Amino acid sequence: MPDPNKTEILVILDASGSMENQASEAASGLNDFLADQAKQPGGCVVTLVQFNSNNPYRVIFERTLAKDAPKIGPTNYHCTGMTPMRQCVCQGIDKLGEALSKMEESDRPSKVIVVIITDGLENASGVEYTVAEVKRRIKHQEEVYSWQFVFLGKDINSEEEGGAIGVQKGTTADFGNIRLACAVTSRKVAAFRSSGAEESLRYNADDRAAMR
Repeated sequence: MPDPNKTEILVILDASGSMENQASEAASGLNDFLADQAKQPGGCVVTLVQFNSNNPYRVIFERTLAKDAPKIGPTNYHCTGMTPMRQCVCQGIDKLGEALSKMEESDRPSKVIVVIITDGLENASGVEYTVAEVKRRIKHQEEVYSWQFVFLGKDINSEEEGGAIGVQKGTTADFGNIRLACAVTSRKVAAFRSSGAEESLRYNADDRAAMR
């Protein structure tokens, strides 16, 4: 069986032009998130990818221990272009799933969490990356491997947009301040890593208010 002390986190980050005015806050929030996860008991491996129409799937770092993750900032987080979110989510799930499938079962993490962060509607994915294709992948990973998915959005209806691709209502949330959203999400992820209880990842009214 998978190792109960190991967690794998995939962060899928919007790097389209509309994110430019909050790029610094996004970087700070994610750096804090990584630092916080590094302090938690148990091993934590993180992959961070960003998406825009210039590069729909750009790896900032891949399958790196949280404590060793490079700082996020202007040198590696660039915001431009449009929003190929579906494409990045599909490719991210496929690549991580393939990597985990090559591991011995006893070495695999018992907890896998995918965090999607965006501030705009999908408008640039390849034609093969449909809503149905994203939803199929999410459903498969949830039902077969117990992956958890979180969807954070700004200036959109996150429940509606996240729900359309199969993310559970309780783990979708709107944010006003991305750094606050990262802080709240880090607490939820830490609680889930500790307890293994799916409900610990769900945002309550206080969590949602704290992101505004």
